[in-house]
Amino acid sequence: GEWSNDNKTGIVEIPWNGQMSTMRSSLQWTQHFGKLYVADSEKYWVYDPLFNDVKELTSEKEGEIPPRGKLITSWRGRLVIARTTEDPYNWYMSAIGEPANWNFFPPLPTAIQATSGSASRAGKAPDIINTLIPYSDDLLLIGGDRSIARMTGDPMAGGQIDIISRSIGMMYGDSHTMDPEGNVYFVSTEAAVYVMSGNGQMQKLSNTMIERDYLRHLDDTMFNVRLVWNHKDEGLHVFFVPTVRLEDGHSEPLSFYGLFWERKTGAWWPDTFDNERTPYAALSINGDAPNDRVLLLAAIDYNEGFETYGTDSGWRTVVNAWGPPNGYPYAF
Repeated sequence: GEWSNDNKTGIVEIPWNGQMSTMRSSLQWTQHFGKLYVADSEKYWVYDPLFNDVKELTSEKEGEIPPRGKLITSWRGRLVIARTTEDPYNWYMSAIGEPANWNFFPPLPTAIQATSGSASRAGKAPDIINTLIPYSDDLLLIGGDRSIARMTGDPMAGGQIDIISRSIGMMYGDSHTMDPEGNVYFVSTEAAVYVMSGNGQMQKLSNTMIERDYLRHLDDTMFNVRLVWNHKDEGLHVFFVPTVRLEDGHSEPLSFYGLFWERKTGAWWPDTFDNERTPYAALSINGDAPNDRVLLLAAIDYNEGFETYGTDSGWRTVVNAWGPPNGYPYAF
């Protein structure tokens, strides 16, 4: 599609005010009951858009939120945290409808209480957890480093974990997306793109040339893979989003590339981005008006100076999923 610069999308900068751990290369976030919950690998934060206010998320009941979780999502009315530094195989869920209730052992156990892999019959994941995919109310997909599992049903109501694959894993973070039909697309830890149906049937989409020339050259210490479905062009975007903090003193920005898979033809197309359009964040939105159903990419406005990106104030706002300060979204 064609690029268009859009500075009038109503984007509001979230007032983090230096609270977040700005040294983290990967920040995870999820929408939960109208608020934004963020994991920065050390603590957790909640943003209320009604008051444009950020607070640290703490447990309001007995019990403690597991610290240093790297993954966060929302499923079945629960806030879900996984891959803590101390136990990367474990998952943790708040009480249903209470994201600040992390009491795993209340005096009177109920089906809606907080729970975890070590406190329920479902058990921990069989592998280091790289990503979480809330597929449906009854199904949570767990992408491991060397495996894929599924949690079927609420763990406090007889839910269980079953293995889908013991040989294919998923890359860390937002390395997945879904199309309107509910098919899951993901990048494996072996640098290949797959599509998977809800029942676990998988098909490899990437070919030898794409893997050899692009995917296998990915340095995951500098980039995160970000998959986004493009509703307008009926295809899959594979973005390689920079995560490194660029040092002060760079006079020239870098250029990056991405990939696009066209569903109609099954063809892969390389995308290249010039200096001012390197995507640092990507999000597909589906509003009411035709012009609201677009793919938004956030880039850095280099007219304000490339070196400013190396400051703490410049890095922290990537978490808002729209991009760094002085950035602007592109719709296409």
